[in-house]
Amino acid sequence: MLISLVTAAFAAFVQIAPSQTVATGAVDVPIRHERSAPDSLRAIRSARRAQDLFEYIRRQYMPREHGVGSHRCDVHVGRWCVWNDESNDRKAPAEAPRVIEARVKLLAVLDSVGTEFPGDEWVAAQQVRYLIEQKRYADAIRIANRCAASGSAYRCQAFAGVALHDSGAVHGADSTFALALAAMPDSVSCQWTDISLLIDDDLADRYNKADCTGKRAIEAEFWGLTNPLYLRENDFRNEFLTRVARTDMMQESKTPLGSPRESAFRETALRYGYDTWFVRDDPPTGSMAEPSVAGYREGGAGFNFVPSNDVFASPAALTMDDWDLGLRSAQMIYAPAYARRFRELEHEQIALFRRGDSAIVVAAYDVSKDTLFLHDTLEAGIFTAAVRGTSIGEPHGLVKTLASPTGVLMTTAGWSPMLVSLELLDDSTHSAARLRYGITPPRDVGRVSVSDLLMFAPPGGDASPHTLPEVTSLMLHDLHVSAKEPLGVFWETYGVKAEGESVAVTLTIERIKEGWARRAAERMHLATPFSPMRVQWQELPNQVDHVASRTMMLDLSKLDPGRYEIRLMVSPKGEPSVVTKREIMIER
Repeated sequence: MLISLVTAAFAAFVQIAPSQTVATGAVDVPIRHERSAPDSLRAIRSARRAQDLFEYIRRQYMPREHGVGSHRCDVHVGRWCVWNDESNDRKAPAEAPRVIEARVKLLAVLDSVGTEFPGDEWVAAQQVRYLIEQKRYADAIRIANRCAASGSAYRCQAFAGVALHDSGAVHGADSTFALALAAMPDSVSCQWTDISLLIDDDLADRYNKADCTGKRAIEAEFWGLTNPLYLRENDFRNEFLTRVARTDMMQESKTPLGSPRESAFRETALRYGYDTWFVRDDPPTGSMAEPSVAGYREGGAGFNFVPSNDVFASPAALTMDDWDLGLRSAQMIYAPAYARRFRELEHEQIALFRRGDSAIVVAAYDVSKDTLFLHDTLEAGIFTAAVRGTSIGEPHGLVKTLASPTGVLMTTAGWSPMLVSLELLDDSTHSAARLRYGITPPRDVGRVSVSDLLMFAPPGGDASPHTLPEVTSLMLHDLHVSAKEPLGVFWETYGVKAEGESVAVTLTIERIKEGWARRAAERMHLATPFSPMRVQWQELPNQVDHVASRTMMLDLSKLDPGRYEIRLMVSPKGEPSVVTKREIMIER
């Protein structure tokens, strides 16, 4: 939420996404009315007066909320105070009938003027802005398109992108913003896509030193990493362009929260978004203090989708520890309309298998114990994006609609560094979960290489799977395993001589010591030190199409609960040994 302290009747307020902002008092800069053609001057002036009057009425009839002016701030931007907490997760109060009536009258004036002068960008901007407030998205798009067809070079096209984005039309907004940017002079489009307010540290230094072409490459890297879900590709960038376009739409007009000409207004808006409803906190009777005005957003609390700064220097090194979705003081916050709840996917397993210069990526997930994902509107996807240095390719993968709460997904990618993103989205509950991190496939150190270890539940009876397709149907959806059940382990070996050759195989299970308490207990003989379990053998891999598949069943019944590492080493004669590992959590 965002709050601003306002001066008298004509002071204004700034807006921010699902965050809140408070600002110290400042009188609005007087509105500068640009001259229009003689035949339109009177009409445009009447539209501006109507817009001024509506915002005055809105301020007078705002719901009162005591204490918002003294709320704790997560971020300060100039005189603005932003916070992102549970106070955002509530339903907007009913708007005063006087405000509803005033907006209808304003739109009637704008419609009259807009019909006479359809190419006037200021009038079109206000029509789109207030039609969106009424959720009349189709009408807003129609007005923007009419303006664009009447001579607006690119601004009205961008206004249509705002309406499409706010309506939830991700692909439509993306293509419309693309058309607007393409119509802009290079210098203007470079300003519209500028992300300097969203980044800092080394990335900001690299960005600020780049020319427009170089900046676009960095922007592509930024949006490739930060897009909340590849299931809704480019949605985050659409949100940013919507914030830029809204700031443009509000120039030379009144707003509920402050003067759009303030630099802090623009920075706060681009970093945290625009609010959709407002409250005010009046000072005590007789006080000379200014009223505080706070803005909220219908989407609720937002999330931080920007990973640690050092990731941008090496995206393939991205780990789950680099994400902090709940960081309140984040540089940028976004609350997607399609995901009011967003969390990390906890129960999953992902493994890579090589096929020449390509990789098969297999992913399993389990959200069956989460009631937010138990609907027939669940969508699941597994995506990969190639990483070359700091450049991130377009994500591609497999999407499954009407997905099950437990499932296995499979896609292919090049055998090279990549981002992998396993994603779930339930449209009915507006809930999302994902797992996204970087993978660098092992480099060949010799002729022989080995895949990831895949954990599976052995079938009953004498049946035993031997190939990847057979194992994926048995794949564990979680690496928390029961000591009471046998554990199946599957792997593939590559590069074995076609005529056959014997290799030495070592499989080790070793406990991962979990902190000082465990180590202290072992030194005091209060806990038994764990000796690694190791099995060694020689085998002649049976290969099909240059791939040697192998399964093994493990008995975990004698192991204590805790974290363990399963380590497999394959040693061909006269060749370097190759190793692959997998962590599991054993439970009773």
